[in-house]
Amino acid sequence: MLGGENNDNHSSWSSTSETHSSSLRKLNVDIINTSVPLLAVASRGGWSHWGSDNLNGAVKEAIICEGSPRIGFQQQRNYGLVDAKLDCDDGTTLRSTQNSNGWSNPWMLCNTQDISGIRVNYQSGYGLVNAECYTDTTCPPQIITSNANNNGRWKRWLMCPPGSKIDGLQVREQRGYGLVNLRIHCTNQGHNVPDYTSDTPPETEVSGKCGWDDSLDAVLTQTPILITNIPIHTNEPFDDYSYFEEANGKTPNEPWKFFHNLRFVSGRVQMRELETNDALTNLSAAFEHSNKKAIMFVIHGWNSEARHTLCKAKEITDKTDYLAIPVVWNNHRGGVVGLDYRYDRVHTAAPAGIMLAKHYKSFFHKITAPKNWMCHSMGCFVTQFLASDVYEAGAFDASDGTKFDDSFFVAPDVRLDIFNEYPYGSGKDKNECEPNQWNTADVSKRIPDCRPGGGDAIAAMVNKKVHVHWNPHDGAGFWRSLRLSADLWHTWPISMYGLLDQGPCRRSNTKPLPKFADKTLFIKWDGLEPKKEEHNYQFFDQLIHYYNHVLNW
Repeated sequence: MLGGENNDNHSSWSSTSETHSSSLRKLNVDIINTSVPLLAVASRGGWSHWGSDNLNGAVKEAIICEGSPRIGFQQQRNYGLVDAKLDCDDGTTLRSTQNSNGWSNPWMLCNTQDISGIRVNYQSGYGLVNAECYTDTTCPPQIITSNANNNGRWKRWLMCPPGSKIDGLQVREQRGYGLVNLRIHCTNQGHNVPDYTSDTPPETEVSGKCGWDDSLDAVLTQTPILITNIPIHTNEPFDDYSYFEEANGKTPNEPWKFFHNLRFVSGRVQMRELETNDALTNLSAAFEHSNKKAIMFVIHGWNSEARHTLCKAKEITDKTDYLAIPVVWNNHRGGVVGLDYRYDRVHTAAPAGIMLAKHYKSFFHKITAPKNWMCHSMGCFVTQFLASDVYEAGAFDASDGTKFDDSFFVAPDVRLDIFNEYPYGSGKDKNECEPNQWNTADVSKRIPDCRPGGGDAIAAMVNKKVHVHWNPHDGAGFWRSLRLSADLWHTWPISMYGLLDQGPCRRSNTKPLPKFADKTLFIKWDGLEPKKEEHNYQFFDQLIHYYNHVLNW
C-alpha cells in the first residue's frame, strides 16, 4: 500500500557487532553495512558512538582542536589507515598514533559541509581503509573521501547536530591492522543531551502493540490535546461526549476541532470538545506540568490509522524533551476509495491543510512555548497547504504571536521541485498545469499539486530550519510515480516524482534555489535496516534522537 504507515516499525539503531579474538591480519568475518546516520553526540562529553563494530585494540588518546579543523589520515599499503590527524585553525597538527609509515592522504574539509559528519570504510582483515565526509546539499553533492579505496564496506554515518562541527577524533589501533575504529567529538558541548556513554548505541524499549481496543486507553489518558478533522459523532440524549471511530468515510472539507479528556469506551474514542481559547489554556497547562522544553505537533501520512499517530505521539513524549500533540486528518479507509491514493491526494489532503490554516492565527500562532512541527509522507502535503494559505494571507509574522522554530519533513510526499519549481509550460513530466488548475471549480480537472509557491510557504513557516529527511531507496516513491502516471484519460500534468526518494537534486533543474539555502537542511537516510526501501522511518530511534538534538542544540 503506497505510503500507508506500518504499526510494527522497529528501531534500526543497532547492528551486529564483530569481535576479533586474534591479532592476525587476515580474517574471514564479514561486516554488516549500516550506513544509517547516527547523531554523533551520544554523551555529555560530546563524543559519538564508534564508527565500526570492531571494539578490539587499544583506545588511543583523543585529539581535539579549537574551532573547525581539517581531518586527515595516514595510509599504508597492506594495512589501510594507520593514523588520524587534525589540522587545527592555529596551524598546529595533532596526530592519534604517530605512525608515519606509508603516505598522507589529502586533508578533508568535513567542517565546510552543511552538516559535519564522517563515516569509515571497513575491510575485513585490514580494518579501516577509507573515510568520507557527510555529503553536503550542493547539486550534484560534493563527495569528499580520504582516498580511492572502496574495497571494504561503508559503515554508519556519525553526524554532529546542526550548527555543530567536528573538533576532535579518537581511534582504536589494533596490532597488525592499523586503525580499526574511530569516533568524533563535536563542538558546542554543555547542553542537556542524553547521557549514553557505552560503546554501543542505546537500546530502546519496544513498546507494546497499539491496538484499537481497551489497551489504547493508557495512551489516550496521557494525550493532553487531540487536533482532528475526523468525523465526530455524539451520543445524545444519553451523554454529552463526542466520539470517533477508527474507520470513516471520505469527507473532504471537514472542520478541524480540539478535544481533551480522551478515553476508549465501547470500541470508540470518547472525548470532550474544546473551544479554541480553552484549547490554548489546556495546552499551556499541560506543557507547564510536563516539564518539557517544547511542543511538537505530529501529523501522519496517507491511509494511517488514528491509533498509530496517538501511540507514536506518546512515544515521542516519553523519549524526548517534547510534549507531542497528535494532529489526525481524516484519511483512513472509506469503501472503494479507501485505498485510492490519487483520490486522497486531490480531494482529501489539500482541503485538510486549507481547513487547518483557519486555526493558525487563533491557535498555533498564539502558543508562546517553543514549538516544532513534524510531518510524514502525505502529511507534509497537508502541511504545504496549511503553510501556503497562511503565507498568502501574510500571517507568518511575529506581531501577535510566534512561528514554529523548526519543522521536520520526513519522507515528504510533496512535488520534487517544491524548492525550485518547474515553470508553467515547461513540458511533459515537468509542468503542464493550467493556471489555477490547483483549485478549479471543475473537480474532475483539479490538481492541487499545481499550486505554486509551496517552498516559500514552508520556509516561511519556521524561524530556524526545515529539516528534510529522505531515503533514495524509499519504496513508496516508485508506487507514487506509478499511480500518478497510470491515468490515460485524465493524465497527471506535473512531475509524478516526489521529494521523498528524489532528494534535492536527483533530477535536472530541481536544485533548491539559493534563497532556501539558510532555511533548508537535507538529510539522506541511505541504507536503512532492516528494510532498505523503508518509507515509515519517522519514528525510528535515529529520527527521534535527531528531533531531540535539534531541540537541545
